[in-house]
Amino acid sequence: MKNLNEVQKLSRKDLKNIMGGGKIPPAGCSCFCYTNHVKSSHSCTSYCPDGAIPGLDSIPPGGSGADCGLPPPLN
Repeated sequence: MKNLNEVQKLSRKDLKNIMGGGKIPPAGCSCFCYTNHVKSSHSCTSYCPDGAIPGLDSIPPGGSGADCGLPPPLN
């Protein structure tokens, strides 16, 4: 492939089916965790390293925490 004309953009549904892929929250979701009292960005769809549910920094306009995958599913 010499240029991007042959590239096909995958849909959100197709991206979720990629081996090793996880849930993809909608644009506008931003979550965080505290590790040793230091706030850092974290995925909204997985638990923090200490097992806590991540905090929600921002949600999509007109959305809710559920739209961002909170709380994460129990595995």
